[in-house]
Amino acid sequence: MVYTRPLMQTLLMFVAMALALPLYYGYLYFFHDPEAIRRAGGEPMFEKNPRSKYPKIKTKMWFILAAPACTDMLGTMSMMIGLLYVSVSVYQLVRCLVIVYVALLRRFYLKRTVWGYQWLGVIINALSVAIVGISALFDPEQTNVLLGIGWINFGCFVMACQLTLEEFVMDSANDDDEKQPKQQRRGGGRGGGGGGGGAVAGRGRVVGLGAEVGTQQ
Repeated sequence: MVYTRPLMQTLLMFVAMALALPLYYGYLYFFHDPEAIRRAGGEPMFEKNPRSKYPKIKTKMWFILAAPACTDMLGTMSMMIGLLYVSVSVYQLVRCLVIVYVALLRRFYLKRTVWGYQWLGVIINALSVAIVGISALFDPEQTNVLLGIGWINFGCFVMACQLTLEEFVMDSANDDDEKQPKQQRRGGGRGGGGGGGGAVAGRGRVVGLGAEVGTQQ
Protein backbone atom coordinates (compact mmCIF):
# COMPACT_ATOMS: atom_id res chain seq x y z
CA MET A 1 0.00 0.00 0.00
CA VAL A 2 1.45 3.38 -1.04
CA TYR A 3 1.08 6.34 1.29
CA THR A 4 -0.43 9.11 -0.85
CA ARG A 5 -2.83 11.10 1.34
CA PRO A 6 -0.82 13.38 3.63
CA LEU A 7 -3.29 16.27 3.70
CA MET A 8 -6.30 14.03 4.35
CA GLN A 9 -4.53 12.35 7.25
CA THR A 10 -3.65 15.73 8.73
CA LEU A 11 -7.28 16.88 8.37
CA LEU A 12 -8.69 13.75 9.98
CA MET A 13 -6.21 14.01 12.85
CA PHE A 14 -7.21 17.58 13.67
CA VAL A 15 -10.92 16.79 13.31
CA ALA A 16 -10.44 13.93 15.80
CA MET A 17 -8.70 16.26 18.25
CA ALA A 18 -11.49 18.83 17.84
CA LEU A 19 -13.99 16.22 19.02
CA ALA A 20 -12.56 16.68 22.51
CA LEU A 21 -14.21 20.12 22.70
CA PRO A 22 -17.80 18.81 23.09
CA LEU A 23 -16.60 16.46 25.82
CA TYR A 24 -14.84 19.34 27.58
CA TYR A 25 -17.85 21.64 27.50
CA GLY A 26 -20.09 18.76 28.55
CA TYR A 27 -17.90 18.21 31.59
CA LEU A 28 -18.06 21.91 32.46
CA TYR A 29 -21.83 21.99 32.12
CA PHE A 30 -22.66 18.90 34.15
CA PHE A 31 -19.81 18.31 36.59
CA HIS A 32 -17.62 21.37 37.18
CA ASP A 33 -18.75 23.12 40.36
CA PRO A 34 -16.14 25.60 41.68
CA GLU A 35 -17.71 25.80 45.13
CA ALA A 36 -17.81 22.02 45.60
CA ILE A 37 -14.20 21.71 44.39
CA ARG A 38 -13.08 24.44 46.79
CA ARG A 39 -14.90 22.81 49.73
CA ALA A 40 -13.08 19.55 48.94
CA GLY A 41 -9.75 21.36 49.16
CA GLY A 42 -9.15 21.58 45.42
CA GLU A 43 -8.59 24.52 43.10
CA PRO A 44 -11.25 25.10 40.42
CA MET A 45 -10.15 25.66 36.85
CA PHE A 46 -12.05 28.95 36.70
CA GLU A 47 -14.76 30.92 38.39
CA LYS A 48 -18.08 30.44 36.67
CA ASN A 49 -19.65 33.35 34.91
CA PRO A 50 -22.96 34.10 36.70
CA ARG A 51 -24.72 34.23 33.33
CA SER A 52 -23.13 31.11 31.91
CA LYS A 53 -21.71 27.75 32.97
CA TYR A 54 -18.63 28.29 30.81
CA PRO A 55 -15.55 30.47 31.29
CA LYS A 56 -15.40 33.79 29.53
CA ILE A 57 -12.56 33.78 27.01
CA LYS A 58 -11.31 37.11 25.74
CA THR A 59 -10.88 37.73 22.02
CA LYS A 60 -7.17 38.28 22.54
CA MET A 61 -6.84 34.78 24.00
CA TRP A 62 -8.44 33.24 20.90
CA PHE A 63 -5.73 34.81 18.73
CA ILE A 64 -3.00 33.76 21.17
CA LEU A 65 -4.19 30.16 21.06
CA ALA A 66 -4.57 30.27 17.27
CA ALA A 67 -0.82 30.83 16.76
CA PRO A 68 0.41 27.47 18.13
CA ALA A 69 -2.61 25.71 16.60
CA CYS A 70 -1.78 27.00 13.11
CA THR A 71 1.90 26.17 13.46
CA ASP A 72 1.00 22.68 14.65
CA MET A 73 -1.19 22.12 11.59
CA LEU A 74 1.38 23.55 9.17
CA GLY A 75 4.25 21.57 10.69
CA THR A 76 2.32 18.30 10.69
CA MET A 77 1.21 18.83 7.11
CA SER A 78 4.76 19.55 5.97
CA MET A 79 6.15 16.43 7.60
CA MET A 80 3.35 14.30 6.14
CA ILE A 81 4.26 15.61 2.68
CA GLY A 82 7.89 14.71 3.34
CA LEU A 83 6.80 11.18 4.17
CA LEU A 84 5.72 10.79 0.54
CA TYR A 85 9.36 10.78 -0.60
CA VAL A 86 11.19 8.88 2.15
CA SER A 87 10.67 5.67 4.07
CA VAL A 88 9.02 5.65 7.48
CA SER A 89 12.31 4.81 9.22
CA VAL A 90 14.04 7.84 7.69
CA TYR A 91 11.04 10.02 8.49
CA GLN A 92 10.99 9.00 12.16
CA LEU A 93 14.69 9.77 12.61
CA VAL A 94 14.87 12.99 10.61
CA ARG A 95 11.99 14.50 12.56
CA CYS A 96 14.30 14.49 15.60
CA LEU A 97 15.58 17.77 14.15
CA VAL A 98 12.80 19.42 16.12
CA ILE A 99 15.01 18.98 19.21
CA VAL A 100 17.79 20.96 17.56
CA TYR A 101 15.50 23.80 16.51
CA VAL A 102 13.82 23.99 19.93
CA ALA A 103 17.22 24.28 21.64
CA LEU A 104 18.28 27.09 19.29
CA LEU A 105 14.99 28.99 19.72
CA ARG A 106 15.08 28.62 23.48
CA ARG A 107 18.61 29.96 23.61
CA PHE A 108 18.42 32.83 21.12
CA TYR A 109 14.72 33.80 21.19
CA LEU A 110 13.54 33.04 24.71
CA LYS A 111 17.02 33.80 26.12
CA ARG A 112 16.95 30.64 28.25
CA THR A 113 20.03 28.87 29.53
CA VAL A 114 20.94 25.68 27.69
CA TRP A 115 23.46 23.68 29.67
CA GLY A 116 26.49 21.92 28.27
CA TYR A 117 25.08 18.41 28.54
CA GLN A 118 21.96 19.61 26.74
CA TRP A 119 24.07 20.99 23.89
CA LEU A 120 25.83 17.62 23.78
CA GLY A 121 22.47 15.91 23.28
CA VAL A 122 21.56 18.42 20.55
CA ILE A 123 24.85 17.76 18.72
CA ILE A 124 24.33 13.98 18.92
CA ASN A 125 20.81 14.39 17.48
CA ALA A 126 22.08 16.58 14.66
CA LEU A 127 24.84 14.11 13.77
CA SER A 128 22.39 11.21 13.84
CA VAL A 129 20.01 13.01 11.48
CA ALA A 130 22.90 13.83 9.14
CA ILE A 131 24.02 10.18 9.04
CA VAL A 132 20.48 8.96 8.35
CA GLY A 133 19.93 11.58 5.65
CA ILE A 134 23.18 10.77 3.86
CA SER A 135 22.48 7.04 3.99
CA ALA A 136 19.01 7.60 2.49
CA LEU A 137 20.60 9.29 -0.53
CA PHE A 138 22.24 6.00 -1.50
CA ASP A 139 19.02 3.97 -1.26
CA PRO A 140 17.97 3.13 -4.85
CA GLU A 141 14.39 2.40 -3.79
CA GLN A 142 13.79 5.99 -2.64
CA THR A 143 13.37 8.88 -5.06
CA ASN A 144 13.45 12.60 -4.34
CA VAL A 145 15.01 12.00 -0.94
CA LEU A 146 16.30 15.55 -0.71
CA LEU A 147 12.83 16.92 -1.36
CA GLY A 148 11.35 14.71 1.34
CA ILE A 149 14.01 15.61 3.87
CA GLY A 150 13.54 19.27 3.00
CA TRP A 151 9.80 19.08 3.76
CA ILE A 152 10.43 17.23 7.02
CA ASN A 153 13.12 19.77 7.94
CA PHE A 154 10.72 22.63 7.35
CA GLY A 155 8.01 20.85 9.33
CA CYS A 156 10.41 20.33 12.24
CA PHE A 157 11.24 24.03 12.29
CA VAL A 158 7.56 24.97 12.31
CA MET A 159 6.87 22.47 15.09
CA ALA A 160 9.75 23.95 17.08
CA CYS A 161 8.16 27.39 16.65
CA GLN A 162 4.93 25.92 17.99
CA LEU A 163 6.62 24.53 21.10
CA THR A 164 8.45 27.83 21.67
CA LEU A 165 5.21 29.79 21.33
CA GLU A 166 3.46 27.49 23.79
CA GLU A 167 6.25 27.91 26.33
CA PHE A 168 6.20 31.68 25.84
CA VAL A 169 2.40 31.83 26.31
CA MET A 170 2.45 29.57 29.38
CA ASP A 171 5.28 31.55 30.99
CA SER A 172 3.39 34.79 30.36
CA ALA A 173 0.27 33.32 31.98
CA ASN A 174 2.29 32.17 35.00
CA ASP A 175 3.82 35.62 35.36
CA ASP A 176 0.34 37.17 35.35
CA ASP A 177 -0.80 34.70 38.03
CA GLU A 178 2.19 35.60 40.20
CA LYS A 179 1.60 39.33 39.82
CA GLN A 180 -2.10 39.15 40.69
CA PRO A 181 -1.70 38.14 44.37
CA LYS A 182 0.90 40.90 44.85
CA GLN A 183 -1.52 43.48 43.46
CA GLN A 184 -4.26 42.16 45.73
CA ARG A 185 -1.97 42.44 48.77
CA ARG A 186 -1.12 46.02 47.81
CA GLY A 187 -4.81 46.78 47.42
CA GLY A 188 -5.55 45.28 50.86
CA GLY A 189 -2.83 47.41 52.43
CA ARG A 190 -4.18 50.60 50.88
CA GLY A 191 -7.72 49.68 51.86
CA GLY A 192 -6.77 50.12 55.51
CA GLY A 193 -9.37 49.29 58.17
CA GLY A 194 -9.04 46.20 60.35
CA GLY A 195 -7.50 46.07 63.83
CA GLY A 196 -4.31 47.77 62.74
CA GLY A 197 -5.84 51.20 62.31
CA GLY A 198 -6.08 53.35 59.22
CA ALA A 199 -3.11 53.57 56.90
CA VAL A 200 -1.78 56.84 55.62
CA ALA A 201 0.12 56.85 52.30
CA GLY A 202 2.91 59.37 51.98
CA ARG A 203 5.76 59.64 49.47
CA GLY A 204 5.57 56.03 48.34
CA ARG A 205 5.40 54.60 51.88
CA VAL A 206 2.42 53.36 53.88
CA VAL A 207 2.60 54.34 57.53
CA GLY A 208 -0.02 53.16 60.00
CA LEU A 209 -0.66 52.09 63.51
CA GLY A 210 -0.33 48.41 62.59
CA ALA A 211 3.12 49.00 61.07
CA GLU A 212 4.28 50.87 64.18
CA VAL A 213 3.11 48.08 66.45
CA GLY A 214 4.86 45.48 64.28
CA THR A 215 8.08 47.50 64.46
CA GLN A 216 7.94 47.76 68.23
CA GLN A 217 7.46 44.02 68.52
